[in-house]
Amino acid sequence: MTARVSRWLKRLLACAVLTAALAYVPWLVYGSNGLDHRRQLERQLHDLGAGNATLRAENALLRRDIRRLRDDPEAIAAVARDELGMVAPGEMVIQIDRSFGPAPAAAPAAAPAAAPAAAPAAREAP
Repeated sequence: MTARVSRWLKRLLACAVLTAALAYVPWLVYGSNGLDHRRQLERQLHDLGAGNATLRAENALLRRDIRRLRDDPEAIAAVARDELGMVAPGEMVIQIDRSFGPAPAAAPAAAPAAAPAAAPAAREAP
């Protein structure tokens, strides 16, 4: 009889292990570190890659500007004029006051008043 009980206990233990394994797989896939979390991390990785590409392009533009400012006297003069307000010797500065702005638009002309239907008759002096 003990052999028979032992065999049933082994079968019961095998079923319990199989049930636990089958219950663990969905928890593993859909749990907090499962498939949904992986998809979220992949989206985040994609967004970070796009941000890195944008920053690489911006860095390339900044490197180009650095080279121009280091080597090109015309670029240096343009920055001095535009950002620092400097003027080269012999140049004349003309400032335009734009505070007045453009003239206001004229109001649409009103329709002419209707002429009286009949002029009153002139009075004769007595």
